[in-house]
Amino acid sequence: MSTTPYGINNAGQIVGYARFVLPDNPRIRDRGFLYADGEFTLLDVPDAFSTVAFGINDSGEIVGVFHTNIGGDTGFLNSGPNFASLQVPGAAATAAAGLDDSGQIVGFFDNVGPEHGFLYSGGGFIPLDAPGARETVARHINDTGLIVGHFADEMNVSHGFLATSTTTVPEPTTLALFGVGVASVVLIVTLRQTW
Repeated sequence: MSTTPYGINNAGQIVGYARFVLPDNPRIRDRGFLYADGEFTLLDVPDAFSTVAFGINDSGEIVGVFHTNIGGDTGFLNSGPNFASLQVPGAAATAAAGLDDSGQIVGFFDNVGPEHGFLYSGGGFIPLDAPGARETVARHINDTGLIVGHFADEMNVSHGFLATSTTTVPEPTTLALFGVGVASVVLIVTLRQTW
């Protein structure tokens, strides 16, 4: 068994996943966890084979990704005992990676190809693709709307980015919005290694 933490909130609650090797089965099962007040609580999306928790906000809402035996990866939002699925329309796989205290969620999705970042706000998905990027992954968002992640350029070199989100979501929220590129992003700054 191994344990990997991914997110922490201001109260010191930590989320991540624990990897279990199943007895009498060569498969590995990932189970999400919440570590709070010195105690681990396992987080399993109902009917999922694997669950990974990536982020937690100050309200204790948790986001991540789960996998079933019959389908691809699907993002989730956990609020107390309730799990809600988050799936970019038409995507083969979606992962929710981070969220702020107002409920805005960032993550990434794919259609059996390069990954694309997203911002989920006001009930809709907004694309987050760095200009000229082959793929983009949004990882975290803070309460001021700053988003960090990474993208790969055409030479497959990885770069970090910092983006500023808008607070309004255009309607309707469908994959057609992905044609507008980064219209929903006010600023994307590439973070380059200088040492």
